[in-house]
Amino acid sequence: MNSLAMGSVGTHHLVAVVGRSGATANGLTSAGAADVYTFDTLAVGAVWTFATRLIAPPPPDAGAGDTFGASVAFSGGIASGTALVGASYNTNFNGSHAGAAYSFVCNNNGGAWTYSNKFMAPPTPSGHPNEYLGASVGLYQDTAVVGASSLDILAGSGRNVAYLYGRAASTGIWSERQNIPLLGNAFAQSLRMVGDTLLTGEYEFGSLDFGRIGMFTRPAGSGVDGVWTYRAALRSSFAPLVISTHSSADLSGTNMIMGVAGYIPNSSIGLSSQNAYILNLTGFCPAEFDCNSVLGVGDIFAFLSEWFAGSNLADFDGDNRIAVQDIFAFLAAWFSGC
Repeated sequence: MNSLAMGSVGTHHLVAVVGRSGATANGLTSAGAADVYTFDTLAVGAVWTFATRLIAPPPPDAGAGDTFGASVAFSGGIASGTALVGASYNTNFNGSHAGAAYSFVCNNNGGAWTYSNKFMAPPTPSGHPNEYLGASVGLYQDTAVVGASSLDILAGSGRNVAYLYGRAASTGIWSERQNIPLLGNAFAQSLRMVGDTLLTGEYEFGSLDFGRIGMFTRPAGSGVDGVWTYRAALRSSFAPLVISTHSSADLSGTNMIMGVAGYIPNSSIGLSSQNAYILNLTGFCPAEFDCNSVLGVGDIFAFLSEWFAGSNLADFDGDNRIAVQDIFAFLAAWFSGC
């Protein structure tokens, strides 16, 4: 289904949204589109049926090469739902290729879809040129998250963030609620929100640091007003061998599946690695640092090794700096058994 460059797929409750970021729309080459399909359980053999095509509003809002559909997310069902679509190359008041994301709602049994909102980074005096907001998106009910692929990384001016938005139930209006700081100068390759858990697939641009999955949670049932806090960074047990260039994750109940793709450095034959891991998060402890699923002394050595190396993975308290407080926070979690 994804025959055009940089496409993506989001599904939920018999609805699939497929990104077509290389499609021509509004007469503009590679402006991009997103196709909506519904699963017809009454049809013979039960088939997916094309429902509609979503496109960005016409120029001057949209432009050629916007790659609308670079990322997609969907929440809801056939009767009603919301689609969130990233257009990471969109040019707007924030500058060239600042990027954006668009939301669409359907309240007519999958029939009529309506454009509802455009998400852009908060304005600054210098704007946000070439930050590619919308490279990743996540959505759960009335909470949306939008990530960028190079926010401030090249300038080295600080930590990258993903923007969180909440939709008011009474008005349907979206507003920015919080920024989620990623680990180090990483960017969010993928975002997945399920209930009160947010997973961020991160990769540190221009570094030999490893890809990782960041985990954030908000108080159960707090909804759009809940404050998200950093919980842990998850990485594969092959991290010492494989530089992870792509990380993604999904969550169902207490089970998480983590996808890691990368390469083995210093390999004359260019060896690559693609792996998927299933983790049960029941009783998960962020102090289990050496990835062997057992809390032991090895976790202390693994953590201290990262801390002395100044690795972002040792930022245990999530305050964007490596300090002795991280050791205290780690040891408190380790001795308590989490």
